[in-house]
Amino acid sequence: SLEAAGIGTDRIEDGELSFGNIVINGGTVTATGGKLGAGIGTGLAQGEFLNTSITCGYITINGGTVTAIGGDYGAGIGTGLTFSDGGSASITCGDITINGGTVTATGGRFGAGIGTGVFQKWGGETTSNGCGAITIGAGVTSVTATKGSGSPNSIGKGYAQGGTQNYGTITIGGTVYANGVTTSPFTYTPSN
Repeated sequence: SLEAAGIGTDRIEDGELSFGNIVINGGTVTATGGKLGAGIGTGLAQGEFLNTSITCGYITINGGTVTAIGGDYGAGIGTGLTFSDGGSASITCGDITINGGTVTATGGRFGAGIGTGVFQKWGGETTSNGCGAITIGAGVTSVTATKGSGSPNSIGKGYAQGGTQNYGTITIGGTVYANGVTTSPFTYTPSN
């Protein structure tokens, strides 16, 4: 649908949507998110006077040539938009792990390349948008993450307005980035 991920969950306005793990082992994969969805990950969770949640498993890329492009307000790889107004909305995704391959992840407007999409909260409701640990291993050929316009990070959190946005530890080639990666585009090419 228009507000779904390229690979991953659809959008939801009411109730719970749960999705398993996404594993890419090779090949050439291009995933483009719909408006408000991630390239690979989740679509929109909209809590407008309703309670809505999306849960997805981990996202693992072991090889191949992978291009992930987030729609507006979505991450390239990670979560889509969480929007709440009078209802609660949450997106919870598992760990994002890139063990191999050539990966290019570009966030949509206000979204991170790898990590979370946008988080908008208009009232006193409980709202959250988060993913697990983000790990890029030394076995990759190269990984390039580009933040969307208005996003604070290329890897980590996208733009947040109110609410809680979180992610686990970001580790790239054994180095921990405590506050996300702001450089954009950010390219990691192991020296081997």
